[in-house]
Amino acid sequence: MDLLFAFQNMRESVSPVLTEFFMLVSNAVIYVIPVAIMAIYWCGDKEYGKQLITELTYGFWFNGIAKLTACIYRPWVLDHRLYVFQDAADTATGYSFPSAHTTVAAIGLTNLATHTRKKAWRAVSIFLIILVMFSRMWLGCHSFADVAAGLLIGIGSMFAVRFIDKKLVNNDRRNLIKLAIAIALSAVSVIYIETKQYPVDLDSAGRIIVDANDMKPDTYMGIAMILGWTVGNMIEERFIGFTVDGSTGAKVIRTAAGAVLFLSVYLGLKALPASWDVRLVKFLRMFVSFISATVLYPWIFMKWRNRK
Repeated sequence: MDLLFAFQNMRESVSPVLTEFFMLVSNAVIYVIPVAIMAIYWCGDKEYGKQLITELTYGFWFNGIAKLTACIYRPWVLDHRLYVFQDAADTATGYSFPSAHTTVAAIGLTNLATHTRKKAWRAVSIFLIILVMFSRMWLGCHSFADVAAGLLIGIGSMFAVRFIDKKLVNNDRRNLIKLAIAIALSAVSVIYIETKQYPVDLDSAGRIIVDANDMKPDTYMGIAMILGWTVGNMIEERFIGFTVDGSTGAKVIRTAAGAVLFLSVYLGLKALPASWDVRLVKFLRMFVSFISATVLYPWIFMKWRNRK
């Protein structure tokens, strides 16, 4: 906690512009990297895009499972002298350990570092990963252990996905096997997080400090991601088979339109009845969004491209 106290003291003594910059860095991870990965899938290298999406979805899923396993409270809950930067509070959901922002950054930027042949881009990628880790601590959202674990989960997810892909590369039933894996992991995950015992700590007034039920919904998003992506990819390969060819301008428009569609579906599903269980709502929002991005949108732009 000494490190977080030091960052908090610096945050209070420097220009707020610096903290806003770190907030921008933190937000960029959650929005820019997933969109960039989808852009690769839609418009760049379809097979590499599939690998990246698989790494991202499984990394996010495992991060959520790890959070509900460790059940480590946020820094400001563990020590009331600490506080989170207010604008970052909305992104600091669930338990603290490990950092999902760092996991996403590790997957996206480590791929950039390993995929490019230019040393400058590798250096930039490493610097940005460190910057994201630093930003989460500077904002008061995570401890060093949180971001370090997030980094390891991101890199570990990459190796795991690549290992499985290598084993299945010549298997004609690889998509069915991947679907079976996704369904099995999802079922086990639901049983695990709903039957697991969680800490129940009370404040001086006898109220629960952190309700585990409030921590679960984000993990259901991770489950929806691996299921939505696996099902969507199977449908796309079987019935659509889109290609990524086209001019640079067309690809830019395609990426922008796809991002708008994805966000429109995800944000539009906020209109689901408030009486519904929040776990179900978060699951449906992410599952349907992934189906729209991997099935509906490829179908739309193939129809558009082949129009007479």
